[in-house]
Amino acid sequence: MVIPTSFQTLRALRLLNIGAVGLTLSGARDAPEREPSEDRAMYILREKQLAAFTRSAGEDFEDRMVTHLQAVFAEACAARGEVELRALITLGIERAAGWGLELEYESCLYLHVMLALGARFDEDPGLPWARAALESGGWGPSSRIEHLHDLVFLKETPPDPS
Repeated sequence: MVIPTSFQTLRALRLLNIGAVGLTLSGARDAPEREPSEDRAMYILREKQLAAFTRSAGEDFEDRMVTHLQAVFAEACAARGEVELRALITLGIERAAGWGLELEYESCLYLHVMLALGARFDEDPGLPWARAALESGGWGPSSRIEHLHDLVFLKETPPDPS
C-alpha cells in the first residue's frame, strides 16, 4: 500500500513512541554518528523494520478511512461493500500522491471528492474545473484540495471552462 511519504516516517516514529530518545535509521547518509550515553538511549532502525512500521501505519490509515467514509458517505459505501471501498481508498491515496497530496488530511479530502465525483474525476473531460483546481499554481497542496473540496461540497460556482 502506498501512503504519503511525509506521513510514513512520522507515523512509524509515533508507533515506536520514540519521545526524547535517539534514533538512527540504518543506511541513512546524513544520520549523525553519536555514541549512546547514560541519559540518552540509542536505537537503530533498519530498513526492514521501518518498512514494517510503514506498512502498519498504512493499514491503520486505511482502517480509519473505511470507518470515516462509511460514517460520512454511508449510502455510497454500503453500495460498494468493504472490499471495493478499500480498493477505492488505495486508489485514492495513490492518485492523491500524484497531485502532491501527501498528508492524511489531504488524502482524506481527495477521497471525499472521489466519492462525490467519481474515482477518476481528475481525468473526466466533463469536469475541467476539478482538474484546474488541482493544478492551481501558487497554492500549496492543502490549499488546492481544500479549494476543490469547497467547490464540490459547499456548492461554490466552479470557474467557467470557456
